[in-house]
Amino acid sequence: MIIIYQQDTYTVDLVLEKLREAKNEIDPVKLATYGRLYPITIQRRLGFLLDVAGISSGELYKSLKKRSGFARLTKNSNMFSAKWRLYYEDR
Repeated sequence: MIIIYQQDTYTVDLVLEKLREAKNEIDPVKLATYGRLYPITIQRRLGFLLDVAGISSGELYKSLKKRSGFARLTKNSNMFSAKWRLYYEDR
C-alpha cells in the first residue's frame, strides 16, 4: 500500500506521481477511512500528499484538525504546512 513508504525525496515523489495518475479512480472517503487505521504521522503525510495531488482530503482533515504535534515528510523537510502540521521540502 502506498500509505506507508520510506522517508526520502525519491519515494515521496513516486507516491505523489502514483496519486496523480490514479486521481480519478481514488475514493477520498474510503481512503480517509483506511488512512485512519494508521498512526497520526502517516495520516498527516497522506493528507498533505492528497492536497498536493489535487485529491479531496477533507474527510481525513476532519479527524486531524484538533490534534497537536507535528511530523516530517522527509528527514530534510524545512517548510511547514499549518493545515497538516507537517514539515515538507520546498521543491
